[in-house]
Amino acid sequence: MGMRLDAADDESFAGAATLMGRIRAPLLHQNANFTFGIQYGTGYGYHYAGFADLGLSGVIETGGDVNPTELLTGHVSFQKWWTDSLRSTVHVSFLDYDAADGAGDESLSESVKIVGNIFWSPVQDAVFGFETVYLTHETASGDEGEGLRLVLVTQFNF
Repeated sequence: MGMRLDAADDESFAGAATLMGRIRAPLLHQNANFTFGIQYGTGYGYHYAGFADLGLSGVIETGGDVNPTELLTGHVSFQKWWTDSLRSTVHVSFLDYDAADGAGDESLSESVKIVGNIFWSPVQDAVFGFETVYLTHETASGDEGEGLRLVLVTQFNF
């Protein structure tokens, strides 16, 4: 499904296609599973949290023409249940962004994220655990960066 964007004398089409799924792994545990997904399109980057202000959907050029950007994203993850109250997940995702003309050299070009966590639910409404996130990114100009984040999680549901 797409949306027509009209600006000045330019007409642009934006849309995306997605394939996602889950494969259960009951031989490992009744709740163990693999998930995967891939998405490709133009002009849909605003759907990604934290990217709304980065121009990932497109660029309005000086003359008013709309130039939507191409975006390819994907992920795979595996969730292992060690017991009925202890689970962990490994998740890898990527983003490949073809910056539109006019987006600038500092716009995001590529990103890879690797997440690992372990959570324990000793009772139904409480979760304790930690997560580590490793992220790399590259801008259109070739600048690269990376980060590592450790998160301690405590959650109580009321």
